[in-house]
Amino acid sequence: EALLIDPSANDPSAFIGFRQEYVFAIDGCEEGKTTMEVLGLNREEMAEIRRDRLQSLDDLARICETLRDEEMKFSTKKNAADLREYEVRLVAKADPSGEYSAMITAFLAARAASQRA
Repeated sequence: EALLIDPSANDPSAFIGFRQEYVFAIDGCEEGKTTMEVLGLNREEMAEIRRDRLQSLDDLARICETLRDEEMKFSTKKNAADLREYEVRLVAKADPSGEYSAMITAFLAARAASQRA
């Protein structure tokens, strides 16, 4: 049995998850662990790139929050248009075909969960 994840046959998110910029094997599965090790998914260079992406994403999410607050206080066509524009940008970052989409999806889900708490 192959221990490397074949993304053409299996969804990698069933085996590998993200905690911020670091990858982990879901439930300690061997396929996830082996793939992480062989591909060096937690190399510091990779973590740094993902960290930068997450910072930009967090900045964009904060802009959306600020615009949402502004729209609630001072509803104007400009505020509404700005909010829509930035929310579209934020959602587009999680497009499954995009780079780092699994990490971005995990980050946005964790952010939403922390805001509900």
